[in-house]
Amino acid sequence: AATMGAGAEGEAGALEALGAEVRVHHLPCRVKHTGPARVSTYFHPAERGDTESECTFRGRKLVGVRLPLPDGARGFVLRPSAEPAESPAERRWDAAPFSALTWWGADFPAAPGALHAAAAWLETAAAVHDDVAPEQQHAGLCAQA
Repeated sequence: AATMGAGAEGEAGALEALGAEVRVHHLPCRVKHTGPARVSTYFHPAERGDTESECTFRGRKLVGVRLPLPDGARGFVLRPSAEPAESPAERRWDAAPFSALTWWGADFPAAPGALHAAAAWLETAAAVHDDVAPEQQHAGLCAQA
């Protein structure tokens, strides 16, 4: 079984312009490489409507679906800063934001069940842990009666 991998589009491992939004892709394969890569030279997704894309990766057809992050959620691609740190606690990170990711599958958009479950959990956790205004508490009690 193939393992899944995620990555951000950029040149030679760079996060393009830090602070500028990046595109994040979740591929149905494992790439045994952790160094710089010229992703935009070889990976050319073509839009197929508002939320779907199509491309090939190493000769295999992939179909992707664009999934926006849930309301209130923010995503970041991180890399260690080039600045040296004297201790792990002082380590700094460069960050580039993203607001959606593309989930790829072979020949058809993949069903990102775990991702949807995580997004649903974020909404549920917020509802459980957010403060409730007194007028909302009273309205909720009256509705139950």
